[in-house]
Amino acid sequence: MQTVVRPAGHGQDSFTGVATAIGSPTLSGNVPLGALWAANPDLLQTPIPVSAGHWPKALEIPIGSQSVRGLGDPADPDLHPVTTDGTVGVSVDLSGLSGAEVIKELAPYPTLADAFGIKQGPSGSEPAGPDDQVLRSPDHVGIMRVNIGKEVPRQVSMAQLWEKQREFASIIEADERYPRYPDPHLVGFALPTIAEAASPHPLMLWWALLLALSSLARYEPAAWTSAIDLDASPLAVSLERVLDIAAERVPLRIHQALAAAGP
Repeated sequence: MQTVVRPAGHGQDSFTGVATAIGSPTLSGNVPLGALWAANPDLLQTPIPVSAGHWPKALEIPIGSQSVRGLGDPADPDLHPVTTDGTVGVSVDLSGLSGAEVIKELAPYPTLADAFGIKQGPSGSEPAGPDDQVLRSPDHVGIMRVNIGKEVPRQVSMAQLWEKQREFASIIEADERYPRYPDPHLVGFALPTIAEAASPHPLMLWWALLLALSSLARYEPAAWTSAIDLDASPLAVSLERVLDIAAERVPLRIHQALAAAGP
């Protein structure tokens, strides 16, 4: 996973052309293979084996349906006032226990630059100080996640609150774990910086990762054969899973990119 992907073509290559066409950042410098793997939200459930290295991973940002259905008329979220405690929060999969530890873990994520750990204060959620213990809450499968927040006014509209919540994420899409009717659930992902710049779109992360793996198999066959040896390599099972997921997710990412680009 220390194998390095080096951009080439000086901006005239097909990778840069597709990235530009779909509004994605491109790769601005050399990137370890492991960083591409860790940043890909489609591979959150296929972590890189600890022995192969550590890189900041994509963070899931639960958003929900963001619907005023059931709140009564009017249907316009701009017209629904909301009273807050001065913060808007989400939960993320981080290991930090204190405010300072959480801030350090948030540093690689451009969309979380102004976020902070949350603690329980006398009147509600408050920014956690460096030594304060941050709140944790269980997700849909019972994993305890860190509560993080951003500052918001105490009086906002529902639309403004949703907009602030969306700012936690680099990308937002429909959450396929829930029915789309009557309103789709949304899920976001905060993507870490790659080569000291914003991460490319997941489709471009797949492109770079799969190209690197295929190049490794073609030009370094001994290393590739060793990596996929199920009897000896700690990477073999995970690599097999990555390729299985690619067969399912890459066509979907291509379809999403084409649909977003329009006719």
